[in-house]
Amino acid sequence: MNAVFTYSVRSLITLQRLLMTGLIVLGTFTLNAQAATVSVSNYPLFLLSEAVTEARHQPIDYCKRGRWVIMVVSAGDIKAIKDSKFVVWFGEPLENNLAASLKTAPNAIALFEFDAFNRHPLRDVKGDAIAGTLDPHIWLDPENAKAITRALAVIHSHANPQYKDLYQANAKKICTATRQRSYCI
Repeated sequence: MNAVFTYSVRSLITLQRLLMTGLIVLGTFTLNAQAATVSVSNYPLFLLSEAVTEARHQPIDYCKRGRWVIMVVSAGDIKAIKDSKFVVWFGEPLENNLAASLKTAPNAIALFEFDAFNRHPLRDVKGDAIAGTLDPHIWLDPENAKAITRALAVIHSHANPQYKDLYQANAKKICTATRQRSYCI
């Protein structure tokens, strides 16, 4: 009876060690998969990222749909920022509410710093330009949307290099479609 008990305990310990090893290996793969994520600061960037990646690597929209104005970044958002390989945001001039969290984050990429966008003033109710203002909705300009899409393709390609050709091809398709549609606007 004692031998059966000893055998059972040893088998249980062996099984426990195998399970722990499996969990550690699985955790390593999970961390590696998480390291290849790209987080974005707003829903327009999320939609463009999703189109570039064909949702193969779902970008993390840490600002969530419907949360257009965020005054405080939550602890969960800070964790998503730290766990992401890259965090894409427009930058302090357009998202000053996120500057405290992202301005010094080593993995944050502020697109506005590239100075690659057409800037338009805000308009009053009559459609006249308001002097000294900048419209924060830079993605509504078709040329800006194409520039953002190309930048996202490059960023996602660095995060997941095995899909670089797919991301570049998708960006090219999106830019071509945007060019065709922009003539109708």
